[in-house]
Amino acid sequence: MLAGSAVVSLIRSPGPTWAALLILLAAHLALNHRAVRAVRLRTLNRQRAGIIFDSWIAESRVPNPTQVALRERIFERDGVVRDTSGTILGYCSIGVGFEEYMKTVSNAGSQARSYTIESRVLDVASESTGYLLHVDEQSRQCWITLAEDCTVKQQVKSWFTACFALRALHAAGNMSRQPAGVDGHAKLDPRRSSQPPTGIEALDEAQQCVESTFEEVWEGLRSMGWDVNTAALETRRGTRFAISPPAGE
Repeated sequence: MLAGSAVVSLIRSPGPTWAALLILLAAHLALNHRAVRAVRLRTLNRQRAGIIFDSWIAESRVPNPTQVALRERIFERDGVVRDTSGTILGYCSIGVGFEEYMKTVSNAGSQARSYTIESRVLDVASESTGYLLHVDEQSRQCWITLAEDCTVKQQVKSWFTACFALRALHAAGNMSRQPAGVDGHAKLDPRRSSQPPTGIEALDEAQQCVESTFEEVWEGLRSMGWDVNTAALETRRGTRFAISPPAGE
């Protein structure tokens, strides 16, 4: 503002005034862009979590906040999941209401409906996974609804599972091999069929891989200085579901 005031006092004609205005405006935006890029946040929002998990899937390593900040976009679509090259793998919504979640499941066909309702609800009830996750292979969209006692760790795990499943669908859709870990890390098996996997198949493989690697990822997040105590995956407070025990128990 001071520079603009000084320049205006020296310019008398409209042409140079507009030229100076555009130059100062461009400088202002460039400096603001550099200031935003210099920020190094340690909370795990959707974009940063996606970058971390894709780095783990592709390179078997957890990047630190500075490395993630270099890849983080200032403007990003809500819920988009990308690979290391920036290609969009799909979209994921976390914290959706249980009613909305059930609508997406009921529109997915009887096989997905039976699998999701029976298997996933039993998982939450017996193993305390803390969430339900549905994947649609056609739209490459994931929906995650959270239990009322879902922890930050379970939320991060659900997002990691969604990233794995979307990457598997994308890789199989391109008729390429699934991402594989190294040095003993879990792998997604190559597809032997030319047919892309269903959402259920991709989710099954993703869950197997996540179950075998997530503790290592979680410890990597801690060691790299990430804030694993703050829930930042939801852009606003979502609804929660609860499973009540059968009557008489």
